[in-house]
Amino acid sequence: ALLGRIKLLEEEVERLTCAQLQQREESEQKHLEDQIAMKELFEKDFESLRQKLVSNVYHEMGDALSKTIQVNDKLSCQLKTALAELESMQILLQEREKDLSFAKREIKLLKYKEKMIAQRRAEKAQAHASRLSKTQEEDEKTKAGDVVEETRETW
Repeated sequence: ALLGRIKLLEEEVERLTCAQLQQREESEQKHLEDQIAMKELFEKDFESLRQKLVSNVYHEMGDALSKTIQVNDKLSCQLKTALAELESMQILLQEREKDLSFAKREIKLLKYKEKMIAQRRAEKAQAHASRLSKTQEEDEKTKAGDVVEETRETW
């Protein structure tokens, strides 16, 4: 009976040892499955966050690009306007330079005409003075001749 009881206890110990081993294996298996599930959940959350981050970055880049394009378009319009104004100013400047050149030529021409008129007046005055001088000489000669004739007559 004691041997039967020992045998029974040995079987019980063996069964408990097997049960403990099986329980340990199941516990380790459950722990591994939990770790795998946690890792998969972490990877899923990580991928979700990564996609959100990428989406946000693309969205922000799109917004920044859109704003950059708007600013670029605005600056392009301002540049075109400024260039048009510069071109208009250049044309106006060229017209004024032509007007100035024309005015300078007119001034030169008027000065030349004035000089010619003054020269003609001087020539006319000289000719008139010369004629007066000749006329006076002739008058004096005539007077001298008249005096001589009067003198001869009186003699």
